[in-house]
Amino acid sequence: MKKIWKVLLITTACIALLLIALVGKIDRTPMEKTSHYAAWKAWIKSVNFETHTGAYQVGWSKVNITPAESVPMAGYGNRWGKHYEGIRDSSYVRVVAIRQPDKTTYLLSADMLIIPPNITNRLEKLLSERHISLQDVHLNATHTHHGQGGWGLKLAGRLFAGAYDEKVEIRLAEQFCQAIFQATDQLEDSKIYYSEVEDTDHIRNRLPIEDGLVDPWLRNLRFVRSDSSEAELVTYGAHPTVLNRKTLLLSRDYPGMLVDSIERKNGRFALFMSGAVGSMGAQSEGESDEAWAEGMASGLFADLIAARENEDVALSDSLISTYFEIPMPEQSARISKHFALRPWVFNTFFGRYPTFIKVTKIGKVLMLGMPADFSGEIMAELDQHALKQGLQLMLTSFNGGYVGYITPDRLYDRDLYETTTMSWNGYQAGGYFTEIAKDIIDKLAVK
Repeated sequence: MKKIWKVLLITTACIALLLIALVGKIDRTPMEKTSHYAAWKAWIKSVNFETHTGAYQVGWSKVNITPAESVPMAGYGNRWGKHYEGIRDSSYVRVVAIRQPDKTTYLLSADMLIIPPNITNRLEKLLSERHISLQDVHLNATHTHHGQGGWGLKLAGRLFAGAYDEKVEIRLAEQFCQAIFQATDQLEDSKIYYSEVEDTDHIRNRLPIEDGLVDPWLRNLRFVRSDSSEAELVTYGAHPTVLNRKTLLLSRDYPGMLVDSIERKNGRFALFMSGAVGSMGAQSEGESDEAWAEGMASGLFADLIAARENEDVALSDSLISTYFEIPMPEQSARISKHFALRPWVFNTFFGRYPTFIKVTKIGKVLMLGMPADFSGEIMAELDQHALKQGLQLMLTSFNGGYVGYITPDRLYDRDLYETTTMSWNGYQAGGYFTEIAKDIIDKLAVK
């Protein structure tokens, strides 16, 4: 009997030690008292963003990135790495290049779930060979959940994007470069216009809460060249998850259908950038998923036509383009309201990457590229703050890094997928990113 008790005590002690090694209590130190908050405040106070002026030249390009053979699909973890079985519509990377006499910046959107950090790193090396800085590339993914995978390095990435294949990573980085170079070769004198229109019919708060907010604004940049050719950049916050996970077809979902409508009916080049898609779901009707997606695209296309009536005068010829790392706490994966896996465990399964924010300011339009599924719940507050400072805010997600979901602090202790499973950045991360965005807005205010 004593031997049994001894074995039980040793086993219990081992389990307890293992839990201590793997799991820790969530640190709830107020944001304002953390070292990363202090480091950010010191940095933003000292930095000066360089403004470039001069007439705009604009060029654009798209490159087909559809794989030559089937690869895993990216988007739904419960697909378990299945390969796509057919192609509903081809995937592209699209680029708009904006040049002034001493500066060129690139707006890039790919028909993918995210822009993975490993592809970003490879892209940076390729661009440097042509003396192009990654700081000048505003990366974005349309966030289709029916895009190509095969790019996830760590276990979590492989769960959402299937088995890793280095050839996929190499090919995509090279195709991104190709689109950037081609856009640079097509530059013409241009004017740039901004417009926005509210659409509450095609977006909903997808969280199971009663006090949810939405970001219903369709935001639009229009580029008009001296040869009368036009391009259109559109952002919207509804998650491109209209096509369900059982559809094993490569597809751009409703953003691709919207882009196709713009190009076919308006005769313009077009690209879609995912906005603040966190917490935001698509809303439409139809007899099938594909009909729902088509309904989304049709409704948003009608909005764009209406938006032209409210289009501003051409944006002033001032451009800011930079890309900087922000101080962050150690990341961890929550397992309950009060406990999370320790950072070393998180890094083992998810990887450890620097966290960047992309700033692109064109005239009075400020584009902030976030490394996350950034919640549309936060956008109303940021929109109002930007307007008070004389700016129009276009927030985009998936800027080449990825830190999970950024949601409002008021939801942190609610048992939700976004705030538990996908909340990796500690207590008050939503407040921290909100503060960062406001500080950037204040720094770039139009007086």
